[in-house]
Amino acid sequence: MRFISWRMPAKKKQDAPVPEKTEALPAFLGKILESRGINTPELVHAFLTYENPGYSPLLLADMDKAVARIREALEKNEKILVYGDYDCDGVTATVMVYDYLENLGADVLYYIPEREGEGYGLNAAAVEKIYQAGVQLIITVDNGISALAEIALAAEKGIDTVVTDHHQPGEQLPEAVAVVDPHRRDCPYPDKNLCGAGVAYKLLCALEDDQGEMLLELYGDLLCVATLADVVPLRGENRYLVRRGLELLEMTQREGLQALATEAGLHLESLSSDNVTFGLAPRINAAGRIGSVDQAVELLLCQDPERAAELAHDINALNASRKGMEEEIIRDISAMIAGQPQLLSGRVVVLAGENWNPGVIGIVASRVVERYRKPCILLTRMEGGELRGSARSVEGFSIIDAIRSCGDLLERFGGHPMAAGLSMREEKLESFRQRLESVARERAPRMPVHSLTVDGTIPLSDVTLEQIRQIERLAPFGCENPYPVLLLWNVTLDSVTSIGGGNHLRLGLQQGGSGCQAVCFGMRRENFLFEPGQRLDCAVTLSVNTYQGTDRPSVRILSLRPHGFDMAGKLAGQEAYDRLCRGEDPREVWAACSFGRDVMSHVFRLIRSVSPYRGEADGLFWQLGGKADYFQVLVSLAVLKDLKLIQTEWESGVELIRLLPAQGKADLNLSSTYQKLLGWKVVS
Repeated sequence: MRFISWRMPAKKKQDAPVPEKTEALPAFLGKILESRGINTPELVHAFLTYENPGYSPLLLADMDKAVARIREALEKNEKILVYGDYDCDGVTATVMVYDYLENLGADVLYYIPEREGEGYGLNAAAVEKIYQAGVQLIITVDNGISALAEIALAAEKGIDTVVTDHHQPGEQLPEAVAVVDPHRRDCPYPDKNLCGAGVAYKLLCALEDDQGEMLLELYGDLLCVATLADVVPLRGENRYLVRRGLELLEMTQREGLQALATEAGLHLESLSSDNVTFGLAPRINAAGRIGSVDQAVELLLCQDPERAAELAHDINALNASRKGMEEEIIRDISAMIAGQPQLLSGRVVVLAGENWNPGVIGIVASRVVERYRKPCILLTRMEGGELRGSARSVEGFSIIDAIRSCGDLLERFGGHPMAAGLSMREEKLESFRQRLESVARERAPRMPVHSLTVDGTIPLSDVTLEQIRQIERLAPFGCENPYPVLLLWNVTLDSVTSIGGGNHLRLGLQQGGSGCQAVCFGMRRENFLFEPGQRLDCAVTLSVNTYQGTDRPSVRILSLRPHGFDMAGKLAGQEAYDRLCRGEDPREVWAACSFGRDVMSHVFRLIRSVSPYRGEADGLFWQLGGKADYFQVLVSLAVLKDLKLIQTEWESGVELIRLLPAQGKADLNLSSTYQKLLGWKVVS
């Protein structure tokens, strides 16, 4: 088991407002709002009432020019092309603009580039195809802000371009007829957080001279899916759009969304933001990741129930294939790390593999970050010696800035602080690794770790239906307004029961005179270290479960650890060990670094008593009860591996530590790890 770091809310200042005194909020709900910066009566009221900000679309810079050019094209019956992107945001934006123009009788086409063959955004080959098709006006959605050369090429061929995008612009804007992007420095639009479909929706509002309500009735369902899929902040206008969009999804007449919900096992009349984010959006994305994105566009435009059901079934199958690909890549990574554990010692983990589908490695990179708690870049080998990859980061370290510092080694790159894409020649990989490590060392001498944000502590006696129902007042949940995570502190484990064919656990928890049943998904009994009677700290989410007409509190455990676990000691020990592996002085972060045969003997004996040991390093650290610090546990495992006394292997996502037959008395001097310890004089 791995015990992860929790980021607790900042302590309240003495003179801070007390939002729980407004709106008749329960105290714990007010504290959650306060931790999210909603700390005045005015902000609380605005957050809880879902008011439409009512911003005019004409506040977006160049929107008037975009409207004028599109209206001219409509009047002259020019051929218009909507140029989209292959992710959920780009697909829904394409569908919205295409459908709107087609309903006006426009001569309109759409084009979405292939992820593998063309990549993101406009490209020269696509511009040539568009020219050959006789297109006179391109409208980009969810892309275009960085396509300076391609838009210039289109202009040379007599094609005008209207850009609608939401990505950060560079120093220079493309020379288009209009560039509509709320992130333009000169754009006065108050809310900068619209997704690509959100900007496209504003374009339609401007064309219709509508402040949004009429077009929201038409496209609010798609806009909701796009906004949640693109993980933009659910504050301000986005919060209103998603709230209304969820209501509209309940009654959508869109055959494609109805069929997709059926395939996903979802009921439209009771959709939550999580259902959309993890149920509908991944399936739309799957078409662009590993299939044909045209399937997703056709599905969302489809008016024939039978054809919609067929398309939804095919897309659902693609999504299942996508999950299989992810698991295969995870297995490859686990084997790679088991054979070369030094790959994990860098401040940024950089891994390259064979036959990893470039459409899914971004998802896998996020999982690697969650497991190893540090930024990650995954690269897959393409034809012609190209490496193409995705990066994910941790809060506090901008991965795009770090990648930009290596720009001369790359073919292409782009992204934002938490996620990026890149490509390079394979011969540049080692130089890239070294440069990236140097940049990371300079900017983050001690790399921030991926943590679970906890909103506050709640006693078990407060886990009631009444309290849980209050949480729904904060919906819809998503980016910058996640579902609240609450801490059950110092509870006693009362019972452990396997459920779901042995793949999950139901835990009975007690505190004082109160008790509850909590579910720990993805945890098998043989991998669970704890026994009834032991005390735990659990980070949980709370919801209402309705079964056979009866409502009960539902407690889901996201993370748990022994009560009083020394997380600070673990983090310092891990950093010290990583420094040792990198050839840096571990004493810079752990002055008390030491190692001796007696410490290693404690680790060895514990493994021998339960081989194969399933608790990983965290479990050893806890179960040794102070006989070894975390640095010593990691070093002991490394030395024992060097001496071929143990080996590690992976089983169902857990690292097993297995004892090997002894080959005589071990000589510590044969361990490369021990030699490093000698070099830094930390051997006792």
